[in-house]
Amino acid sequence: MLRWHVLCAGVLWLQAPWTRAAPEMTLEPSAALECLTPPAAERGAPEYPFVLYKSGQGGRVRAKVEYPGGLFGPAVTVLEHTGDDQLVLSVRRHLGGLSVPCLRPGETVTLQFDFLFEPDQRVLHWARPVDAPDPDRQRKLICLVHQRGAAQPAFPDRARRSDVQGRVSTHLVFSSPDSAPEVRLLHRESSGPLAEAVKTWAAGLRMPCHQGAPLAYSIVYVFQFDGDSFGFKDLTLRKLQPAIKGLREKGLVLDTNTMACPFELKFQYLQPHAPNNVGEVATSDPRRRPLLDWLAGVELALPDATLDAIFADRADLAVPCLKINIKPQEKTS
Repeated sequence: MLRWHVLCAGVLWLQAPWTRAAPEMTLEPSAALECLTPPAAERGAPEYPFVLYKSGQGGRVRAKVEYPGGLFGPAVTVLEHTGDDQLVLSVRRHLGGLSVPCLRPGETVTLQFDFLFEPDQRVLHWARPVDAPDPDRQRKLICLVHQRGAAQPAFPDRARRSDVQGRVSTHLVFSSPDSAPEVRLLHRESSGPLAEAVKTWAAGLRMPCHQGAPLAYSIVYVFQFDGDSFGFKDLTLRKLQPAIKGLREKGLVLDTNTMACPFELKFQYLQPHAPNNVGEVATSDPRRRPLLDWLAGVELALPDATLDAIFADRADLAVPCLKINIKPQEKTS
C-alpha cells in the first residue's frame, strides 16, 4: 500500500485559531441533465459509419438539442462540425432518441453535446452534455445572502475542544427567492459536529434573485486550525495508483498517450459517499472521458486519519504520458 504521507500533508492537531478560507460554490448538474434518458450507462453513442471508418475519415460534431421538441422529436442544431456529413446524420439520429422526461408542461431546456470520431481505432469519444443556461445559473450566486449576514458557519466549540477539523461537502437546492434551501451533507464520521453546524447555518441562506426551476449548488466548508497543513499534497496519477482500493483485483488497462497527454485534472475525493469530482484544466478532450469516469469511481485504501484529512479536498492531478496494464488477479480458494 502507498504510504499515506505521499498523498496527504501531515495533520497537526492544535488548539489554535482556525483558518477561514473563502469557500467556493459551484453549480451542480441541472435537473434536466440528471434525468436525461436513457441514463449515461445505457445511452450508447452515435454509430461510426463503416464506410468512413474504412476510408480513414474522422471528424467532430458539436450540437445543441432543445427539449421537449415537437412532433418529430427534439430539435437538433449543429453548432460546428468537421468531416463527412454522414457523421452529422449519425449524431442527429442518436440525439433524436434522447429525452428529458422530468420537464414540466411548457418548460424547455437546451443541452449541448460534443462527439469526436477517430478512424485509427474506430473509436467514438464524447464529452458529457452541458446545459446551455448554466452560465446564467452560476451568475445568480452573486445575490446569495445569509439572513444573519454571516459569511460562513462558525467553528463549533465542541469540535474545537476535541481538536476536530475537517471538510463538509454541502449540496444546496434553492426553489424560491424567500425560502431556505434543501440541504444534503457529505462528510466523514469524525466531522459529525462540523456537519451539524453547517446544517444549522445553511438554513439561513437565501437567493432573492431566484426565478424558475430549482437551482442546485455545492460548496465545501473547511474547518481547519491556523498553521496546519491539512489535505492533499501535489498529486500525480502514478502516486495515486498504488493507493486505489481493489485495483489489483479488478485490473486496469489505460493509455494516456491517446488522450493528448500530458494534462492536468482537478480531483476532489468524496468516496464512498458520492462519486469523486473530476474535471479538466485548461483544455478539454473527449478522449479523456474513460479516465475521468474511472477516477470518479475510485476509492482509496488509506488509514482513517488520512481519509479524514483528504475528504472533499481538491487536488491538482498531473497525468503524464503512460500505459497501465494491470491484469486482474485470480481469486484463490
